[in-house]
Amino acid sequence: MTQITDPVIQQELIYRRLGFGVDQSSISTQSSITPQSAISSLLGVPAQTNLTQPQPAGLTTTQQLDLTKKSHNKAQVAALLRQVRSEEFPAIVVWWLNEMVATPYPLLEKMALLWHGHFATAISKVRLASLMLNQNNTIRANALGNFSTLTNSLAQDPAMMIWLDTVTNTAGKPNENFGRELMERFTIGVGNYRQSDVSNAARAFTGWRFNPKTNAFEIIAARHDNGTKTFLGTTGNLSGQDVIAIILAHPQSSQFIASSLFSTLAYPISQTDPIAIELGSSFAKTKDIAALVGAIANRPEFLTNQTLNGLVKQPVEYLVGAMKALKITLDPNSSKQIMSILSLFGQKPFDPPNVGGWPQNYYWLSTATSQTRASVANILASVGNISTVSDAVPSARADATISLLGISHASSQTRASLTRSSNDPVATVALALCSPEYTCN
Repeated sequence: MTQITDPVIQQELIYRRLGFGVDQSSISTQSSITPQSAISSLLGVPAQTNLTQPQPAGLTTTQQLDLTKKSHNKAQVAALLRQVRSEEFPAIVVWWLNEMVATPYPLLEKMALLWHGHFATAISKVRLASLMLNQNNTIRANALGNFSTLTNSLAQDPAMMIWLDTVTNTAGKPNENFGRELMERFTIGVGNYRQSDVSNAARAFTGWRFNPKTNAFEIIAARHDNGTKTFLGTTGNLSGQDVIAIILAHPQSSQFIASSLFSTLAYPISQTDPIAIELGSSFAKTKDIAALVGAIANRPEFLTNQTLNGLVKQPVEYLVGAMKALKITLDPNSSKQIMSILSLFGQKPFDPPNVGGWPQNYYWLSTATSQTRASVANILASVGNISTVSDAVPSARADATISLLGISHASSQTRASLTRSSNDPVATVALALCSPEYTCN
């Protein structure tokens, strides 16, 4: 691995991976900041933070839907759900994209997006935007906190309980969906449990519900299996909370989370990679997510060419980073167009395709996504603030574009391409947004 020694490229990499990017003008005022201090600054998220964008109000609640169902008025139920799909779902998507751009705590929103893909839950089955937004707030509140708290909070979250059928999990008829995905996708990984563990985990989560009037978590005692269960070698009258605690105490769990975060913030590694083992060993003692992120970013492997070119931006990361650089705020009235763009990209927040979340890396380099990226790049360059490029003389526009988008590591080929298009500032910025250096995270 080749270490990155250029301080500007170091900072650009840090701000991309622990946020959504930063333009050159922002970095130039911090030229004396060390990588460690930049990382520390991004990690300095207060325990209580305020959102910069007001969240959509008046969303359909579980109580409204429950009461409408009880009235046996199928037409009203259908009308409510159509409203969610056509108005409320796009509203929360536009809100979150704008929040990711405007937040003074980019790492917090980056981690909220990361955990949303990790603990994947989708409105396609949950149906209510209000539940998805509530879950988003729960994730944000715990995104850099204790992993045990995050896992327990999401296990008891109404959207998750609907998504993985915990609400239908009853003694005598246990539903295995949540117990299986809890281990396979969320906490420990394939190969570290048996089918008997899945079956007994399902029994432990029987009776879990939420109150549709308040969304508060509750356990219906009459529906809970109080029998003896053996799970990952522990035997007893285990509860759902017991099962989560047993999983998180397993050494493979800490390695699984360490490898997942390193693979998302640096470059892909396996659960058995020495890096995952080392990071997991420290993480096992505290379950402190912020400390794990800091440990990843401060590792010597982080500021290397392997990290610099190790990931491909997911569409949401791409869009938010471009909006941030070009100072674009989405108008809620344009939500239909935004949803259309995200559909073409193949990634809509709050609606991952399955419990595995969205694909990563080379999946986003398909012909279809490349064509979409080119079209979107032209739109962004046309509506965004590119004055630092357009105000520059043509011979300086390539460098101005590189500074604007924070891609100082651009190759000679990319610089030459930008120079050839420099008579047209919009085309120059659009071309840079499609460059390998910008497409890779």
